[in-house]
Amino acid sequence: MSGQHSPPSEPYWEPLAREPLSGAQVFASLLRHLIPVVGTIGFGWSVSQFGLLSVFNIALSIACIAVVGVGASMMKNNAAMATSAWRRIEPWVSLGIVAVFVTLLLTAMFGWVIAVMAPEGGALFGDRRLWFGALGMVAAALPRIRTALLADARSSLSDEQRKRRDQPRVGVLFFTGVIIFMGSGYAANWFGSWGLYPLMLVITALFLLDDLRPDLMREITRPASRLSDGQKRWKKMIDRL
Repeated sequence: MSGQHSPPSEPYWEPLAREPLSGAQVFASLLRHLIPVVGTIGFGWSVSQFGLLSVFNIALSIACIAVVGVGASMMKNNAAMATSAWRRIEPWVSLGIVAVFVTLLLTAMFGWVIAVMAPEGGALFGDRRLWFGALGMVAAALPRIRTALLADARSSLSDEQRKRRDQPRVGVLFFTGVIIFMGSGYAANWFGSWGLYPLMLVITALFLLDDLRPDLMREITRPASRLSDGQKRWKKMIDRL
């Protein structure tokens, strides 16, 4: 019928609008992702601590995506959450506990290699700086979790659309993990310990781009079949870097 537009076949691949962030949200994101690199370069933390905290950061991001999806569905399906003070608080507590548990589980699953190869041995986990760094990253992530949860609860996207929308972000996070494990070995072999510092900056930049500009990262990871000719040229240039 005229005057009506059919919805796109894959709305989750539609370009995302740039997310408006407050100064406090930007500061919290910067704090979260800069803790490992600033601690290593500025305060003498070990490279093993940086690697383990980076894996923890990936696990935290994946857990946050999952928790936001589950929490948004809960808020849409449970009207009592909007009227009862306790019901507004209880989901945040529960989701926070679940997020921490899932984050620690994923960190253990993918970070054990770093722990085994760390020159500090078991003393790596006895260093308070590691735990305070991880705790600071969790605290800094909470404002963005809350914002994303409320936004998804108000949106008209279905659970399936939200899941597909977030798939590119998960892909970027796994790609960052590959860089951590493979890049650190090559950088150390080719350039010695000094080669690890530029790699730390690259990893930190990927974390910041994924968190502060998910719209940009989404376009970079978009399948080439859905790109315009100009976008394909940009993607080829990026792939060569």
